[in-house]
Amino acid sequence: MKLTEMLKELNIGKWSACWAFITDGFAGIARIVCEAFTKLLRKKDPDKLRGYAEFVGKVAVYVGGGVETFCTDDTTKAAGAATANAVSVLAEHLADGEYTPEELSADIENIEKCVNAWKAVAA
Repeated sequence: MKLTEMLKELNIGKWSACWAFITDGFAGIARIVCEAFTKLLRKKDPDKLRGYAEFVGKVAVYVGGGVETFCTDDTTKAAGAATANAVSVLAEHLADGEYTPEELSADIENIEKCVNAWKAVAA
């Protein structure tokens, strides 16, 4: 997906995005994306959103347990645990219907850990 398409889907104007970048750099872009994403989340039924987030968190725990049980290689176990954790934390961040720049930063960090862990498995 192109950046312009993503901004359009989130109802963010190109000029708003440009101004956010000029004034605050990538942190400004992250802020307006989080604000737009929060607006989308608030349109959803809070109980359903919490329910979906809890379900995704439980699936992550289940998958993490499966990887721990059935994988014998420590590197694969670590990658699976990192992935399960990243999904679980993301679900927690979305459960309240607000998505902050701090949560985005934490999720990006967790995803980077997952990618690096799976790269170690493939090496």
